[in-house]
Amino acid sequence: MKLLSPETIRRCLIADLGMSIFTADYDQIELRIMGAISGEKTLIDAAKKGESLHLATANRLFGIDHTPDQYKRTKNVNFTYGFGGSAQTMTERYDIPYPEAQKLIADYREAMPTLASYMRRRQDWVLKQALSEV
Repeated sequence: MKLLSPETIRRCLIADLGMSIFTADYDQIELRIMGAISGEKTLIDAAKKGESLHLATANRLFGIDHTPDQYKRTKNVNFTYGFGGSAQTMTERYDIPYPEAQKLIADYREAMPTLASYMRRRQDWVLKQALSEV
């Protein structure tokens, strides 16, 4: 199955006469929200400085001399972990070997301790709510 590009899909949308369609893209909004609600200093500081949150995370995980592949891995783990994914998710979606994905998530949790703590508390809360309804 061939996927259509976003540009192709956008060309299919036509506004009614007198109306307009617009799109908005908030730069790295998911990471900004994660940083704000968790209190993760690395993400907050980078956002305040107008820096790339992916770059700040890559610097934290791999150092300032990280490779383009390490930067790509950082983006993968930012979104996977932030949306509750696991090493298995990274293996399936990004073809990252499972042991590497496990290590990347462990390193990410260590590099982002406040975010990791927040995510654990939220997961515990969700489980508690789910189990109380049984």
